[in-house]
Amino acid sequence: MYKIYKCWYNDGGWHSGPLPTFYYIAESEEEVRQNSKCYASFLESQQNRGGDIWICESDALPYDFEFENRKGFEITVSVRKTED
Repeated sequence: MYKIYKCWYNDGGWHSGPLPTFYYIAESEEEVRQNSKCYASFLESQQNRGGDIWICESDALPYDFEFENRKGFEITVSVRKTED
């Protein structure tokens, strides 16, 4: 089953703008690590400047999100009311 993963990088320069962040559609976190060009870029930055990289399953999306690998996926959003 595919999930949406959020990945972001913090090199301590947060005061100069928002943290670099991307979203990736994958079946596992390992798939993101192996296939994402953005993740590879974060790793390179981390090696050069230090900092931390996080990947987690995303349960919410901001209004201005973009997927690195949107091509080839049909995305459907459904909303259901659950019992309180």
